[in-house]
Amino acid sequence: MLDFLFILLGAASFVMLFGEGFDTVQPISPSSNPPLMGGVLLVGVIVLSWAITLTSKIDRRRNDECVFQAMVNAAFVAVLVTLVASILLDFAPLLGSWMVKPSEDVMVGVLMASWATAYAINRMRGTIL
Repeated sequence: MLDFLFILLGAASFVMLFGEGFDTVQPISPSSNPPLMGGVLLVGVIVLSWAITLTSKIDRRRNDECVFQAMVNAAFVAVLVTLVASILLDFAPLLGSWMVKPSEDVMVGVLMASWATAYAINRMRGTIL
């Protein structure tokens, strides 16, 4: 079942990657109170991290350890790929006018595609390779 969900994740990522995500970045207005906004974001990150860490115990108990490890390794690879892609794409406009800075949807698509790809590679390596 988890393999099927990652296939759907990969398919959805291609829609995000090849959709109209380039050159559609909406301007973000600056916050009227940056310290408050920073505090709200910090508390939000801490609460979400705590909640997701606790709920990952459910996955660990319900899934086979090998599958859970493949999913975690794939998530780690996906975060690193997205970070490197984001850094490289920040310099994309320097390459010429044909390369524009991607939208947030494209970056989420990169994250989803790299997670699904890394999961597939981990699963194949554990069963085939």
